[in-house]
Amino acid sequence: MRQNNTILVVTVSFLLLLSTPALCIPRYGLTSVVVTNDLGGGQELRLHCRSKDDDLGIRMLKPHQDFRWRFRPSFFGNTLFYCSVEWGAAGEVHWFDVYDQVRDEDRCTICRWLIKETGPCFTDEEGESGDSTCQSWNEIGR
Repeated sequence: MRQNNTILVVTVSFLLLLSTPALCIPRYGLTSVVVTNDLGGGQELRLHCRSKDDDLGIRMLKPHQDFRWRFRPSFFGNTLFYCSVEWGAAGEVHWFDVYDQVRDEDRCTICRWLIKETGPCFTDEEGESGDSTCQSWNEIGR
């Protein structure tokens, strides 16, 4: 009898936990990231994206060409992908956080970025640059 009570208490507790909005398990579907060369002037973009666990390799993007990948965000809410970018003869390197689960989990399931000389611009899921939010490049040694 005691074992049945324990099972009942555990089952009810689990169901209550799942039904509490603040404690609901976050979505675990696939997230996509799309990075597009929008430098202008016919410039090629050298793009190198990675996370703590995955190095996606170096890509050379022609004007308006994109690189995309999909992943499943972490159960623990700590997924972070970042990219370094380089273009032109000077070869100055910049970088930015292309996906930060804390920032982006509720913002996008398709996270699109346009790379401009002034910085990366996040766009809506349809990729319409008219509705974009641009930011500065990250500081080295942040």
